[in-house]
Amino acid sequence: MATTTGKRKLADAAEASAPTPAPLSIVTSTAGSKGRKQKMEDVTVTVHWLDAPAGASTKDLPARRRAFYAILDGHGGRNCADWVAERLPALLRARLDGAETSGAIKEAIKQAFARCDEELLAHCARYGWTDGCCCIGMVLDLHCSPPRAYVANLGDSRAYAAVDASIAAREA
Repeated sequence: MATTTGKRKLADAAEASAPTPAPLSIVTSTAGSKGRKQKMEDVTVTVHWLDAPAGASTKDLPARRRAFYAILDGHGGRNCADWVAERLPALLRARLDGAETSGAIKEAIKQAFARCDEELLAHCARYGWTDGCCCIGMVLDLHCSPPRAYVANLGDSRAYAAVDASIAAREA
């Protein structure tokens, strides 16, 4: 017959009363400066619910979802940056559909970026565009715990992530 010691009872009580982790809070912000250029050439992409079903409202975001955030750094104009801002999220949505493992997600992101580049080059040739853009983008996967961030950097753009130290310590 097994007996529970006082220490075990205390441990069980502490575990039962331990607070559940708060849901992830995502705050996005961007700032830009056109510098000496005549107009701003950078474009911000903010898709809080990348895998939303068609017609879904983003008013009430589900806890389990994927999101995409990017900054497209226009070079010599913003035709390409505007085009990529419209096209890349759709390509990511399509390629990520059904991707569950980390390896499959990474491959889907690579394929979406490569396909976007191919389509952009064809579009530039067709319309005579001579500008370009760099991209720093992040797919945030909230389907898993802890959430995972996949960052893609194409060109000379860089990004920084700020993480609350108490959350980082709790997830370690």
